[in-house]
Amino acid sequence: MPKPPNTKRRLIEVLKLLFEQTDATHGLTLMEIATSLEELGISCERKSLYSDVETLRECGIEVAMHRRGGKTDYALERRPLSFRNLSLLVDSVQSSPFLTDDLAAEVCEDLGALASVHERGRLAGQIEVPGRVHMANEQVFETIAVLREAMRERKQVSFRYFTYDEKKERSYHTYRGSGERRELTPVKLIYVDGIYYLVVWEPWYEKIAYYRVDRMSDVAVSGEDGVRNPTIANYSVARDESVGFGLFDAERETVTLLLEPYFVNALIDKFGHDVRTYPQEDGRVKAYVTVTLSPGFLGWIFSLHGCCTIAGPKSAIEKYRSYVDDALAWLNDEVPSTRSIKPSRED
Repeated sequence: MPKPPNTKRRLIEVLKLLFEQTDATHGLTLMEIATSLEELGISCERKSLYSDVETLRECGIEVAMHRRGGKTDYALERRPLSFRNLSLLVDSVQSSPFLTDDLAAEVCEDLGALASVHERGRLAGQIEVPGRVHMANEQVFETIAVLREAMRERKQVSFRYFTYDEKKERSYHTYRGSGERRELTPVKLIYVDGIYYLVVWEPWYEKIAYYRVDRMSDVAVSGEDGVRNPTIANYSVARDESVGFGLFDAERETVTLLLEPYFVNALIDKFGHDVRTYPQEDGRVKAYVTVTLSPGFLGWIFSLHGCCTIAGPKSAIEKYRSYVDDALAWLNDEVPSTRSIKPSRED
């Protein structure tokens, strides 16, 4: 016996209605479902809707049945992403510095489509992020897609790299005197302090280096195979994820800190609960952290109101002293004759 017309479409439309209109606190009666289907030009009997609900359940879709206000309704109470998890994702998107307002709104709209119509309004405008700096390069996600393709195919990537000059205009840098384009082996993509970085192998220096993805342009997969060596094979993402002060082109070293007990909170916020700390007889706390002596780290020490200082090694103490001296020189309208901290290498 042939099936009635629109049977397959009816089942899909029933699922769509349940997905869009119901949740843990809102349901639809069979009469309401039938009325909505009629508006779509699909006629059906109550018995057919019972059969559709059972078919959905047999396929693993949990359609709950409840008595509410003297009526029986049906609802999808469980979804691939719960409302709590959707809320967390929306908050993360809205607070992400690497997203423009337009991209953040687009992603939040896509996430909202995974909730019922009743929940979508609760997802909008959940969090305020004062002072969020917006990403200026909207091509960053297209760039990431190309970089992932290169890593998947084990090819090198070709790109131009820029910084901003005093007029806030892009300034492209030559690479080893060979022009603006660079062709390097991608190792990893990492995310630090709201910024995507590409970890690469630089053959001229025979070392790992870092490039901000939002400052890469004209990115393409090269026809050249990527370099393979023990340094690349043994590269550890965890080594960089422990750095809470941005990536910096310098070797890491263990630094001894002396700080007042109250600032142990700030220490844990930056380095995690496993940071090594030892109470001292004078009431202060000694701590050991492994970092690069970057401007971010030295500036963080400076920001702790004199209640935290570097106690060793001597080279770290001298670098911090030079950092403070340079800051005072700038304050007094004096340009330091030397820079204690230089930015990452620009060719």
